[in-house]
Amino acid sequence: MRFTALFALIGAAATRFLLIPNGSAVLAANTLSGTWFRKPWMQILLPLAVLYASDLVLNNTVYAAYHEGFAWGFADSLGIYAAHLAVLAYAQFVKPKAEGLAWIGHSAASNLIFFGLSNLAVWYAGNGLSLTATYVAALPFLGISFGATALWGYALGFALHRVERTAQA
Repeated sequence: MRFTALFALIGAAATRFLLIPNGSAVLAANTLSGTWFRKPWMQILLPLAVLYASDLVLNNTVYAAYHEGFAWGFADSLGIYAAHLAVLAYAQFVKPKAEGLAWIGHSAASNLIFFGLSNLAVWYAGNGLSLTATYVAALPFLGISFGATALWGYALGFALHRVERTAQA
């Protein structure tokens, strides 16, 4: 199961290359990581490592024109990683599964956590808007992110369930 879950986590990060704003499977995978891995450090460290690796690739290929040289990361990414860390903590505490209507609630909770913290970080970094205006400007992305988290979560949960059943047969 751990290898399959790691493969699913890498696959989730690969959906970032579809370049759909806030439409990747990363938030769904982070929310599910609490049930995918047994050890708490794996539930936190592996999703963050895969997220960082996908950032390295994206920042040095797709977004390479925005900076000179190899980009190891950006200071404004710290708020994004803090928001992902909060979602991972939620996942470790609640241990959600991508099943039934409960998954919709977990998708909403993880999206609200991420939305609240990531946009607070954008405002704090000095985007020139009030905090309220920052949240209002980000609202269109919340719907896309929620839909993506719910759909990708069901897809990842279904795929892992099928792999487990096949391995047991």
